[in-house]
Amino acid sequence: MKKVLFVCTGNTCRSPMAEAIYNRMAEDRGLSGTHQAFSAGIYPMPGDPATAGAVAAVKSLFGLDLRGHSSRLLEARDLKEVWIVLAMTRRHVESIRDGFPGMEDRVFTLKEFAGCDVRDQDISDPFGTSDASYEACAMEIFTAMERAGELLFGD
Repeated sequence: MKKVLFVCTGNTCRSPMAEAIYNRMAEDRGLSGTHQAFSAGIYPMPGDPATAGAVAAVKSLFGLDLRGHSSRLLEARDLKEVWIVLAMTRRHVESIRDGFPGMEDRVFTLKEFAGCDVRDQDISDPFGTSDASYEACAMEIFTAMERAGELLFGD
């Protein structure tokens, strides 16, 4: 199983959206039996649900349901099981690399992994903003995954 871990700050917006989008993309490619994503946060309130904006954005754009999501803390055991860790910002990458030595070659921002411009490596944080911002964030995540399709899924 090729496991991908998406990480953001609270695990209520960006990383759960990325997890759901990735798993749908794997399913659409017939890879759900071999590719799986999950998510965690660097500073979550464990057990918090996905934000209403994240739930609405992935529902309207992709028909996905985040209502069962429960935030969780990034732990060392998570890192042992994954092929790659894709964080939402450079700051998240630094936190992971600092907190978990030896992960340098498997932790990237999603946009870095997708080959985006080095001046544009962070996925915008929609927390506490408008529904339109959540939708823009979900599309930013989707677009980066599409760009990294060959690396993520072998297309």
